[in-house]
Amino acid sequence: MSRNSKSLHQTDSTRQTYLQASDARKRLPHSDSSCLPGWIPPVLFLILAVVFLWKSTFTSNVFLPAGMLSHFAPWRSITGGADSTSIWNPLRWDGIIYFYPARYFLGQQLRHGIVPLWNPYQLCGAPFLANIQSAVFYPPNILFALIPAMKAFGALALCHLTLCGWFCYLLMRRLGCKEIPAILSGIVYTYSSWQVSWLQLPTFLAASCWFPLLFHELHRISAQNIRPRTLSPIVGIALSIAMILLAGHLQIAFYGMLAAFLWSVRLLLSSYRETGVKNALRLMISIATASIIGLMLSMPQLIPAMELSRSSHRQTQPSEEGYRSYMEYGLPLGNLVTMALPNFYGSDSTSDNPYWGFYEKSLPDGNTISIRHNYAETALFVGVVPLILVITVFLSTLLQWKAISSTKFNIVFFGLLAMLSLMMAMNTPLDRIFYFGIPGFGQSGSPARCLVLWAFTCAVLSGFGLDRLLKNPLSKREFLISAAVVLIVIAAGLSLASTSLSHPAPGMQIPVLGQAISRLSIGWAVFAVSALCGLVLIIPTLTKSALAAASKTSFYALAFLILAVGELFITGLDYNPVSKPEQVFPETAGIKSLKSVLAHERMFPVNQRWSLYNFPPAVFPPNAAMVYGLRDVQGYDSLLSAQFKNFATKFARPNRQGAVDASPPEIGNMVFFQDPKSPHIGETGAAFAITSSADIDPAAVPAGASIFDADGDIAITPLSGRGSRTSLWPLDGIEADAYLPPVWVDDGIDKIDMRSDTSNPAVLRLAD
Repeated sequence: MSRNSKSLHQTDSTRQTYLQASDARKRLPHSDSSCLPGWIPPVLFLILAVVFLWKSTFTSNVFLPAGMLSHFAPWRSITGGADSTSIWNPLRWDGIIYFYPARYFLGQQLRHGIVPLWNPYQLCGAPFLANIQSAVFYPPNILFALIPAMKAFGALALCHLTLCGWFCYLLMRRLGCKEIPAILSGIVYTYSSWQVSWLQLPTFLAASCWFPLLFHELHRISAQNIRPRTLSPIVGIALSIAMILLAGHLQIAFYGMLAAFLWSVRLLLSSYRETGVKNALRLMISIATASIIGLMLSMPQLIPAMELSRSSHRQTQPSEEGYRSYMEYGLPLGNLVTMALPNFYGSDSTSDNPYWGFYEKSLPDGNTISIRHNYAETALFVGVVPLILVITVFLSTLLQWKAISSTKFNIVFFGLLAMLSLMMAMNTPLDRIFYFGIPGFGQSGSPARCLVLWAFTCAVLSGFGLDRLLKNPLSKREFLISAAVVLIVIAAGLSLASTSLSHPAPGMQIPVLGQAISRLSIGWAVFAVSALCGLVLIIPTLTKSALAAASKTSFYALAFLILAVGELFITGLDYNPVSKPEQVFPETAGIKSLKSVLAHERMFPVNQRWSLYNFPPAVFPPNAAMVYGLRDVQGYDSLLSAQFKNFATKFARPNRQGAVDASPPEIGNMVFFQDPKSPHIGETGAAFAITSSADIDPAAVPAGASIFDADGDIAITPLSGRGSRTSLWPLDGIEADAYLPPVWVDDGIDKIDMRSDTSNPAVLRLAD
């Protein structure tokens, strides 16, 4: 062959390759021409967030459950007694006793230009930055340094709700959906029961709101891989991963990373099928590069957290017994009924039907006991109308699988991911892979927290479902099958709930099925209206009359949107309580007295019990001291030193189960110091015991006279046998000579400066 003919052959081959790539690019899903200006969707989601949080945006109230504090000493003394509107919820309690003190402390330090590595106010001093939930490097948390912390919680909730909806909208537009279906997806994900029930614990939404953006950027880089034009998708992937990991909740981040990995595999397979091995490898390298950059950006937070986790109280070896205990807290089968009736097991937003859902725990003697679950851990509800759309689009896609398209691949992918997340949330062998295969996974929270992916995938599928109705009518066969499956799902949920209620439930008062149904009141009406309207709205697509034409209009799509917003807002609008600013850690006379006498030493609150069911009998509960700048021996943290936990157990008294443990049986992350008469008291650096006459066990009353004692407030009693937080000890073999005690120069956050003069060598002892 001549040189010219070879050149011509190469030119033809290059042109054919380019045409194949162009055809493949055309087959990729793309959004229809936009009718809405780009600024309208984020503004719309901001308006919805403002309306949803109206109690804290249009009034002086703050988005915190601070009313719960009034049930504890010392705040009972100035709030006129316990707030009767506050309902005990151990997880919601974290919003005011864990996240508020930590964010308040973070904001204070950032305001002074300090990146806090250490927290001197709890657990006799503990790592702060290394605790992943402190989220020191999460960029939006700078807001705590700019405005008062109590206001920042509402502002960040507003911000993350807006971003959550907008990012989901962008993803659906990228996947080829029309605008109103894309808006529907954003609404369903943002206001699903999962997101709403965790809203006052900021790390959950802060991590999960970035999932859609990560999926969006992964899809964008796969679409540009045929002919790369910009590096912005790599930057987008890296920043999304970094934000998810820095947000402060590694378990939620893990589920997001797992879903993103599966999504990347789906995109790589499509790239290989449509454009060949070379482009698929290029795409894989691009995704890997972006992921590594994202991990590197998050390393200042991850590396200290991993170091602390290796020596934390959570560090245990996986075992069959541990696996059984871990899975017991998963999603009970009977809770599937909450797909349609979210408050079937009650709710923590009303005292008329308080949450009573339960799970069964096996005891060492072979018996089982029923223990109260938590509404947030079992939040399945995404709306009845969206659920109908989810089932409809998934089944209709399977029934028409012969006409393969990228959109159908996406629908099947998200449908399978939804089922995977549901199976992982329940007691299935899938979790065994993660429990035994990933170090530390068994020490994470409930497996039911995988429902964050259920909410995400259902949101995406509901958007696909509405988009399908607007573009292509359903056949009568598809409609009948979908309607039947919807009814079967609801009936199966009721049947499973009925079965679970028929079993004896020692340890709890469980209502019978009739009582549970009667407590729903308006819940039945909302379900009936939503289900009926959802099915009725689908019917016009089955006809060839003017109704069918009407089903293609925006007004038709808006009807689905209004129904979804209505039922989600009715369900979640009142779930999260707000408080008056003066309820947020007010300063009592007892606290003022404590500040005046404590100086550099610690306090020793005497707490011995906790509860999952009622407000526990506790005084000055763990972490509250951070708000007042007081040093405390006790604490509450997701990662705490195992060595310190063992030290605290020296002060433990037998609990109700007969075990000697510094942590109450209900919550292993909380450390109490229970015995102020312990001979080890000098090792704590504590000077005063803090008690309350209403809560103290007579056997644990500290000896001596109190320097402050007020009914409903606290009693402050000097500890017998106490030591100083700092002291000088002569070296062995050298007689103790006269020396001046250490003088504090700076008792700071990350630095301690003190001075002492001695005539002989000595060891400086610091009880931190």
